[in-house]
Amino acid sequence: RIGLNTAWGGSIVEVSLDGVNYVDEHDTGRNVQPSLYDGAAPYSNFDCSPCAGTWGWNPVLGGDKYNHGSPVSNVALGATSIAVTGTALEWNPDDKGGGANTAVPSDVTVQQTVSVVSGAPLAFHVHMTTTYAGSQQHYHHLQELPAVYAGSQYNKFTYYGGTSPWTNGSLSSATTSTTSRQYYTSEQWAAFANSSGSGLTVYVPGQYPLTSAGSCTCGGGSGPTGNAFSYFMTLTPASVGPGTVIQQDLYLIPGNVAAARSTVYGIHQTASSADTVPPIVALEAPAAGAKLSGVSYVSGWAIDNVAVASVTVLVDGKLLRNTTTTIPRSDVVAAYPHVASSTAGWAIALDSSTLGNGAHTVLVKVQDSSGNVTVMPPVSVTVAN
Repeated sequence: RIGLNTAWGGSIVEVSLDGVNYVDEHDTGRNVQPSLYDGAAPYSNFDCSPCAGTWGWNPVLGGDKYNHGSPVSNVALGATSIAVTGTALEWNPDDKGGGANTAVPSDVTVQQTVSVVSGAPLAFHVHMTTTYAGSQQHYHHLQELPAVYAGSQYNKFTYYGGTSPWTNGSLSSATTSTTSRQYYTSEQWAAFANSSGSGLTVYVPGQYPLTSAGSCTCGGGSGPTGNAFSYFMTLTPASVGPGTVIQQDLYLIPGNVAAARSTVYGIHQTASSADTVPPIVALEAPAAGAKLSGVSYVSGWAIDNVAVASVTVLVDGKLLRNTTTTIPRSDVVAAYPHVASSTAGWAIALDSSTLGNGAHTVLVKVQDSSGNVTVMPPVSVTVAN
C-alpha cells in the first residue's frame, strides 16, 4: 500500500507491505518528498543540529518546521492512479513574514501521480512535476528529489557500488550513522533494510549514481511515527529560475531488498532514458571577495551524467567568454567514478584592466548536451589595478 497525506501537501507517508510501513512520518519534514534549496541562500547549519542562523529558500512539500501542513489544491482518484497537487511551504517562515502561528506558502507546486507498476505489483511509480512560478533565480544546489526517510530500525543502507551496473554484481551495505556520507550507487537505486533484509527500496532512473545517507537517534522512538530515523537522498543538482519545471520519475518498492532489486532490473528495461539532469559544477576561482589585478582566471570543474556542452562566464551580466571542459582533473574523476571524460576542468582568463576599479560580479552558467543548464551563485570581487 502507498499513502499520501493530503494534510501535508500530498507527501508520501506510507509505503507498506503486509501492514508494515517502512516510511518515517514523524513530522512534515520527514516522509518521502521533494525539498528545494538555493545555493546563494543556504542554511548556515545545513545539518540542522540545531537549525540556527541564516535560513535560506527551502520549499518543502510536507510543510514547515512548526508542523504546519502544506495545502493541497487538487486530488484526483483514477481507476489505477492517484494524483495530488500541493503547494510547498517555506520550511522556515520566521524570516519570510510568518512564524509559529503563520505558515508561508512558497512559489513551488508539486503534482504527484502515483500508480502500480504493470507486471510488478509490489512497485509504485511516482511521477513528480515540480513547478516554480516565482520570478527570482535560485542558484545551483543539491536538491532533495526526493528525500527518503525510513524508520530507525531500517539502518542497513544497501546498494550496488561496483563499476559494472546491471550485471547482478554483489551488493554492498553499510550501517549508517549521524555523519552522512556519500555512496556510489551505480544502478541508481538504494534501500534501507533491517537485519532481515526487509525495507524500502527507491529507484530514481536518470539521476547521478551517487547517494548521501545517514541516520539520527533524535531522542529515540522507532516505527513510522518515531523521532529517530534513517535518511538518504539521491544526488540531484538543480538551479531553479523563473519558469522552471522539473519532471522526475521514482519507484518505491517495499519488502525484501534482494527481490526489489530484481524488480528494479525489470523497470530499468522500460524506464525513460530522457536526460533531465543538469551538470554538477564547482567554481574554484575567484573566491568571493577576492581582489583582482592584472590577468586572473575564472576556473573550476563541471561534470554531467551525459556530457558537458559549454561553460559560459559573465562579468556584470556581460559575456566574458564561452569555453568547455578541457583540463584533466583526476581528483574529480576519483570522486565521481561514472564520469567518462578525465577532462572535467575549465578556465577562462579575465583581464581586469578592461574593468573599472571597484566591485564586480562573476557568474558562471554550464549547459549539457541536452540543454539542461546549471546557474552558479554569483561571486562578488573587487578590481584594484
